[in-house]
Amino acid sequence: MILRKSNFFSPRKIFKLNPHIQVKTETFQNSLIFYVDNFYANPEEVEDYLFNRITPMHKAGSRFSYNGIYFTDRRLQQPDFRFFAANKFMSDLCGQNPLTYKAVTNVIRFKDHSFNNYLENYWWPHRDRGYNGIVYFNEEKLNGTNLYSLDNSDPIMKSTKNICEHSAPWRPKDHYRILKSLRPSYNKMILFDGWQFPHAMNICNRHYFSKEDRKNQAFFYNKDNLIKNPAEAGLNKEELNNINQ
Repeated sequence: MILRKSNFFSPRKIFKLNPHIQVKTETFQNSLIFYVDNFYANPEEVEDYLFNRITPMHKAGSRFSYNGIYFTDRRLQQPDFRFFAANKFMSDLCGQNPLTYKAVTNVIRFKDHSFNNYLENYWWPHRDRGYNGIVYFNEEKLNGTNLYSLDNSDPIMKSTKNICEHSAPWRPKDHYRILKSLRPSYNKMILFDGWQFPHAMNICNRHYFSKEDRKNQAFFYNKDNLIKNPAEAGLNKEELNNINQ
């Protein structure tokens, strides 16, 4: 990977949220899903900061892993309080405290091999400990995130054993029922209940079988650590301005 020199940009300005944020909400199966277009004020600079680096392989060293063989799945996980405003904004929306203050990314690309049979399989449906926030950093608008029914027949989802994600990441479609496909777009944030809904990236075509990585930033929240008095609709403008200064 060739690293390019970033253009000079004030660190304070890079991580600002869009001061004109508009939150759209959807009630889906008694759960709120939040949508924000144009989430960051300077998304290109955030993208450069997050992805213009050599990102470590995800779960490197796991036994029986095909990561690096049939696909490359990389993940940044490092403490970074410069994303405090983004984390607090989502935390106030969902009413759950952050599970971590790390900057977390997902960077994946697939090789042209029969192993990556996306026509008959879904990629690794899983549950997290609470709400998940995703900010997408690709221009394409199809390969977003699927939400699945808890009622599925995949033995891996029902197992209590520690099974390596990268040994059998593609799961047969006939084990799952899609409830909703969340559509991505550049600098779009979607916040959904990752505990209520098994979920995973939606690979529905060969777009990321080329020279482009699928890239997003992820935020995680804790259903067992609720905010006592959550704001009804996130931060107000005065709070946003104070944090972003």
